[in-house]
Amino acid sequence: MKSPFLASVVLLSTLPLAASADPPAVGAVRMQRSASIDKVLVGPRGEVFALLLAEGSVVVLPPHLASDLGFEPGQRVQVEGDAVQTPLNFVYHRVRLTRAGVLLISAPQPGEGRPPGAPPDGPPPGDPVAETETTRSGTLEAFLAAPDGRVNGLVFADGTVAMGGPHQSIDVSGLTRGTSLQISGTAPAGAAALRLERMTLPDGTVRALQPLASAGKRE
Repeated sequence: MKSPFLASVVLLSTLPLAASADPPAVGAVRMQRSASIDKVLVGPRGEVFALLLAEGSVVVLPPHLASDLGFEPGQRVQVEGDAVQTPLNFVYHRVRLTRAGVLLISAPQPGEGRPPGAPPDGPPPGDPVAETETTRSGTLEAFLAAPDGRVNGLVFADGTVAMGGPHQSIDVSGLTRGTSLQISGTAPAGAAALRLERMTLPDGTVRALQPLASAGKRE
């Protein structure tokens, strides 16, 4: 199933916009990257929340802003952000992003820019959306990760995104780019992304998402 790509073009000013305000993660390295967009990643509610770059990195965007910025595959962007490394790729948070010489997103200082109540590593809250059980198959292309480096999602070659919850961990041991997986979870009708509950490996092994050991202590 192909992801819906945002095709609208909007007029943009050169004023910086606010991005996610998570403090830099321990172990994250401030890095720069210039590359073309391979895929625009869309969440369960249709919100643009990340970019997959042609060289394999994932750039996490503020979902309350990114859907209005007209990102499309093939556009070249310059990114500076707090990069955490997963077994497959880098994931950039708190990004400063420029396209065609225009500054679109500027990384804020801690405490600025986050929508009230937004979880630390997921899209902002919204009205409940009906979801149904779904199972899909695909070829693994990249990992998503929280600012602390914890892998919390999978990106597939066809643009499908499987997202874990904010208090869950995904066991990705042994998974490599090109691994064929069957994924099961819930998704709104017609959505390109799903909320991952379990995945089946090529050898038939089933891995269910596990709660974080610290989840019971978090508010």
